Amino acid sequence: MATLVRSGRSGESFLQRHLLELTLAAVVLTRIPFLFAGYGSDPDAWLVGSAASALWHSGTYVESRLPGYPLHEMLMAPAVGWGGSILSNAATLVAALCCVVVWWNIVRTRANSPVVLLIAFTGAPVFWQHSAVTLDYVWSLLFILLALLLSLERRVVWAGMMIGLAAGFRLPNLLIILPLVAYAIAEKVEWKKILLCCAVAGAVVALAFLPVIMRYGGVIEWIEHTRWEMSDISFTARQRIEAFLYRSTYFFGPLAGGLLLIGMFRERKRVVHEIRSLDARTMTSLTAIITFLLLFLWIPLERAYLLPILPFVLLLADAFLSKTALAAFTLVLVLHGLLSLDVVKRTDERKEFGLMVHAGMVLEEFHNRFRLLREREYFSSYPYPSRSIVMTGGGSAFWFENDRLVLIEPGGEFQGLQSLASSALHRLAAQQRDPSVVFLPYLFAEELRTMQRLGYTVFCLGRAKPFIEHTIGYRLEDHGVSVVRYEEK
Repeated sequence: MATLVRSGRSGESFLQRHLLELTLAAVVLTRIPFLFAGYGSDPDAWLVGSAASALWHSGTYVESRLPGYPLHEMLMAPAVGWGGSILSNAATLVAALCCVVVWWNIVRTRANSPVVLLIAFTGAPVFWQHSAVTLDYVWSLLFILLALLLSLERRVVWAGMMIGLAAGFRLPNLLIILPLVAYAIAEKVEWKKILLCCAVAGAVVALAFLPVIMRYGGVIEWIEHTRWEMSDISFTARQRIEAFLYRSTYFFGPLAGGLLLIGMFRERKRVVHEIRSLDARTMTSLTAIITFLLLFLWIPLERAYLLPILPFVLLLADAFLSKTALAAFTLVLVLHGLLSLDVVKRTDERKEFGLMVHAGMVLEEFHNRFRLLREREYFSSYPYPSRSIVMTGGGSAFWFENDRLVLIEPGGEFQGLQSLASSALHRLAAQQRDPSVVFLPYLFAEELRTMQRLGYTVFCLGRAKPFIEHTIGYRLEDHGVSVVRYEEK
């Protein structure tokens, strides 16, 4: 660690001597409230928690979702087993702190404005939002940053190991190998070392995914199951472009993104000069950004998918912008996490369009996580009539660690339901106070009619309605399904 922090020099202020320590303290203080708000607002975080719990208590690996996130799921097993969501969220916070340290070591001697870049990185809304949650984004980013640092130091074989680890946490991030290998080539690193870097990255990621592949009996079977699970992710060309433009714009926020573009236009001579000079670091950053933007165009689902481009955009901003423009961009970027100018308002069932100002993604994450906890309590205690089935949607955010429910084996009329057979983590649960009220992810239309003929009344949670109608493929009203909605008091 000694190499990561500059020793103080005479004449430096207290702030200059302890900048990194103060930044780390600020990160901890601004993330502490998120530690106690469940696994996260994203249902995938609860899937990770349930997969980690299953591994910890049974010793059997079960992926949270395909294609698998094995290193993260295995790392979370002891955290969830020993301390539940608080400890697993805290583990991610430790990873976030390590990201900050590695980032500072990258920029402190290589950037024009290292202090501004440190603030921009730690305050970037998507990084802030995911730095105390039980998800893999920040963990994978940590190893991308380590790979970048090692590449800059020409230690490409070790960089290959970090690339493999990043992919072991999140497979698509294996693509970071493209810009980093391009950098090594531009820096005239020996081909033998570059090939060894690729071989090490491949070996590490193959070893990491061995438990997933073995669970499905081979690589082909694993790929087929992954394709099947992702088959419900479909976009028309227009939907794909709209989702890409909207979510990529709101990764930084329209105002911060606008300032970045304006600053680049004002400094267009510098931008053109930097690109024409074929500087290895500039070209590496551009390659990384283009690579992950193309990947996001393919599956434009979550803004956090773009987290790997954050360090590279900041490095380009440092190279392209004046110090004043970079400071303005950083200020607006950080504020975007607290206050957002938006054109879409979402409810459980629809989107409303129109210009509006609302809480930024960091404050929204905090609100949504506690709302989810309140919803779990409300829906699991709701006075359903006896012999009811409640469809909760996909994931485990409803039943996992819910003391108002009891998990049951899917026997009798529930045996063979597709939602319970499609994943080892889909569970059938019953209400504690009335075991004839059961909760499951969803029913296909024919299964729904069968259950109604057996005398069950079927309900659906409000937040699950879009999933049932758009993905499972039938209108609830056409089948006499009542929607139970949660209203904030």
